[in-house]
Amino acid sequence: MVKRKRRHYRISRRLLNKLNRLTKKYTPKKIESYKIESNEIILTETDRITHIRRVDSKRTILEVVNVSYETKVDEEWMTIVRYDSTHGFLHRHLRISLDDSREIINTTGVKKKGTVHVWYTWAIHDLLLRHQDYKKGFMKRSKVV
Repeated sequence: MVKRKRRHYRISRRLLNKLNRLTKKYTPKKIESYKIESNEIILTETDRITHIRRVDSKRTILEVVNVSYETKVDEEWMTIVRYDSTHGFLHRHLRISLDDSREIINTTGVKKKGTVHVWYTWAIHDLLLRHQDYKKGFMKRSKVV
């Protein structure tokens, strides 16, 4: 039986340092914990604004989950307009009518620059100022007097 020699390879320090840098580079980062906060602003008995945001442990807003204007139709809350930033930018979803639940998604007239906090406050202020216009347009499209 022939005994084979074991070969010992020497790894240079340079190569070892490079391997260490690569493993550090590709190690997954710690996933931060976050929570979802939800609040409502009651406008009238039949109108409200619901706003939901995702925040980290320092209460920094990470995402606008939903800022929506809802109205009560036949004892059921129906969302007419909502904002979210799920695709990395703020955009508006506008419900077509009572019969047609599809949404028109657009960014026309929507705040495009700034931080997520700026988008969140802008969306709430927009709904506070223009909720009656959104409701009139929705009722007109639904052919309700």
